[in-house]
Amino acid sequence: MKKCSQCGRAYSDLVNTCSYCGMPLNGGTTSGRAQKQQPRQTYTPPVRPNTPPVQPPVQPYTPPVQPIAPQTAPAAVTENVGKGILGAMLFGLGGAAVQALILNMGKVAAIAGILCFFLTKAGYKKFSGIGESTSKAATWICAPISLGMLFLGTVAGYAIFVANSLGVGIGEALDMVLNVSELTEAMGTDMASSVMMWGASVVLSLFFGRKKK
Repeated sequence: MKKCSQCGRAYSDLVNTCSYCGMPLNGGTTSGRAQKQQPRQTYTPPVRPNTPPVQPPVQPYTPPVQPIAPQTAPAAVTENVGKGILGAMLFGLGGAAVQALILNMGKVAAIAGILCFFLTKAGYKKFSGIGESTSKAATWICAPISLGMLFLGTVAGYAIFVANSLGVGIGEALDMVLNVSELTEAMGTDMASSVMMWGASVVLSLFFGRKKK
């Protein structure tokens, strides 16, 4: 007797299927009992790992480059000497007027020497076009002009003083100032004190004045 390989039961050669478990025997087909039901496969989507989104690289901030403007050299100052001399004479007349006014009041006009020189120089700078800058040439030009204006103011001041004191005309008073020795000596003394202050102003202007740009 043969035995079923499934359940171990004996079977004869005449049967094709095990009567107990339904196992095919002797080349027979499998019965419905012997067929095992296969579990139904369900679709399971593949699990993808949770990866963070890729961020673009952060570019460092670079400030915009400002173009550097080319530096230009300052324009050269053009000095108009002719106009400067005219301005020096016009402004110097103001210093002469101050000298005459002080002397007419019977005072020593030493301070007028400083005022006359710097007024003359101010007129030169204004009319010559050099502005606040100056040069040694400007000082040398203004020195004789201011000295002449200082002498003119001294003579005019004495003439006015004599005309007022003696009751004579300005022409006669001027003649007396230039020809009478006592008046000429007194005028020379006052002129000398003014010239000393004038000379000090010229020296200071030469050594401590601002140079021409």
